[in-house]
Amino acid sequence: MSEELTEQNIQNIARAFKDMKVKPNADTTDAFKNWMKEFSTSKMDDVVYMPYIPKLPTFSGDNRGDDVSYDLWRYQVACLIKENYRHEIIAQAIRRSVHGEASRIVMRLGVEATVDDVIDRMDSIFGSVDVKEVLLAQFYTSCQGDDEDVSSWGCKLEDILNKALQRGNICEQDTDDMLRAKFWKGLRPELRKVSMHKFDRIQEFNQLLIAMREIEEQHRQDSALKEKSSTSSPDKENISLDEKTELKAMVQKLTAQLQEKETRT
Repeated sequence: MSEELTEQNIQNIARAFKDMKVKPNADTTDAFKNWMKEFSTSKMDDVVYMPYIPKLPTFSGDNRGDDVSYDLWRYQVACLIKENYRHEIIAQAIRRSVHGEASRIVMRLGVEATVDDVIDRMDSIFGSVDVKEVLLAQFYTSCQGDDEDVSSWGCKLEDILNKALQRGNICEQDTDDMLRAKFWKGLRPELRKVSMHKFDRIQEFNQLLIAMREIEEQHRQDSALKEKSSTSSPDKENISLDEKTELKAMVQKLTAQLQEKETRT
């Protein structure tokens, strides 16, 4: 392919400069080269690149309906730190995510506040103050509620144990065994009674949770079927009783008619 500019190429370049309202210095070849370098550099200086600001969930500390809990908000911030975002980017994401009282707390720290400054301050106001012993006591004394499904029961235990883990003195490698044992022991009696074999065989909490969800669903279906059967049985009894009453009345009527006929004869 030829590197020579065609007449059409030259016309297109001239038209482009005219549309941009720019008059290049084309007195000599070298002058045009220097002008092009200066022009391209000045245009690059005019470009402002806005960095990508990741979005954090909304947190206000006012228990508003669209807010997440503080521990969830703090977890999202920790993820950004782990992903090696620059701290000024994380600080901007934090300022955009907080509203209400939380935004005023961040504002009072000033524009020079670091991410660590913000987290330390937010922890002191919104962070958990439960001591490890209290959390562990809550963990070991909890039981599945009457209206609580096994998934919610398992999540509740994980939440409590995670808070205790953050307070220290609990080995993370022990948490799965702790969850597995307490999850099964805290089940409602009717579920625990039919799942002993699952607990003995399954050694991982997640797998035991899946197995118990299956058992719970089967138990729910069986209960619904029994309830349907029990409600339909009285109807059958009522129908049978009605039929007997009707037959008895017909027999009595027929007997009366026969007696009346015998009397006449």
